[in-house]
Amino acid sequence: MKHIQASEFMNPRLALLSLALLVALANASAVTRYVDLNSPNPTAPYTNWLTAATIIQDAVDAASADDSVLVANGVYQVGSRASVDGATNRVTVAKPIVLMSLNGSAVTLIDGGGTNRCVYLTNGATCPALP
Repeated sequence: MKHIQASEFMNPRLALLSLALLVALANASAVTRYVDLNSPNPTAPYTNWLTAATIIQDAVDAASADDSVLVANGVYQVGSRASVDGATNRVTVAKPIVLMSLNGSAVTLIDGGGTNRCVYLTNGATCPALP
């Protein structure tokens, strides 16, 4: 019986291309969820601006690992969720997603109202450009 080495049946370039394709397919399943205070028809799973959530936590709850939640301009003052430390937060993100502002923190604010922490992130969640 002849032993076949990997180099005999797979070209290194083909192996690299195959790996790149697998990575691209894995990332292709990520979805963007949308949030807009002025959404005319907030409908889960919030995958376009016409059905965007009006409450950030709703879009976060609909998101899966590796998804993004894109938040339109506005002051977000509604919603609350307790985190594992017992604090009440306007937004709690406990999964590896990206929560981000469409146009930056100068025009997109999360207001805790003096009683809630604004955002709690854990388990690999990130939040660039939101206060």
